[in-house]
Amino acid sequence: MLMDLADEGEYVDRSDLLEELASAFIRLADEVGVVEALEKVKNLGTQMDE
Repeated sequence: MLMDLADEGEYVDRSDLLEELASAFIRLADEVGVVEALEKVKNLGTQMDE
């Protein structure tokens, strides 16, 4: 949601973005476990470069 706003050129407060990212990570970690969640986050950078 916040990333969509940023893509559209809207101002995104960094603390709101950090809160959203932390919340998304916690949900992911609850689903797949912390180790796999960290691996997925680590791989995000390479996926965005493609």
